[in-house]
Amino acid sequence: MALKVITGLGWHINHEKSLLVPSQLKEFLGLTIDMTGEPCFWVPMGKAHALKHDIERLLCAHDQDGQVLVRWAVVVAGHCCSLMSWNSHIHLSDVAQNDLWEWMAGMATWDGRLALMRPFDMAGGMDAAGTSMSWS
Repeated sequence: MALKVITGLGWHINHEKSLLVPSQLKEFLGLTIDMTGEPCFWVPMGKAHALKHDIERLLCAHDQDGQVLVRWAVVVAGHCCSLMSWNSHIHLSDVAQNDLWEWMAGMATWDGRLALMRPFDMAGGMDAAGTSMSWS
């Protein structure tokens, strides 16, 4: 019924991208979001494996194709601006390589799940003189 109303108002619905059936488990932006119990999200195993593989490739080679490094833009953001073409080779600094080693170590011990923070209420107060504050 809602779809009829929406289309009757002239709106177009892209059925390929629409999720019309409620779900508590959904993949979104490359993460799996799970609301069946305690809200959490995780990196799917295939994506985690690909990420680990990319890190290993970056660490094994002295120079890499620019296209591979774009995935790691955070690590090499300063170098990305200087790319002349996607086939240019970029040298990874010691700092960038160290960051990749830390990512690799974290991937080896991470269970892939992160709990989402629940909303919380916090109230603060101050006395009339402005000399005392309290939080609850």
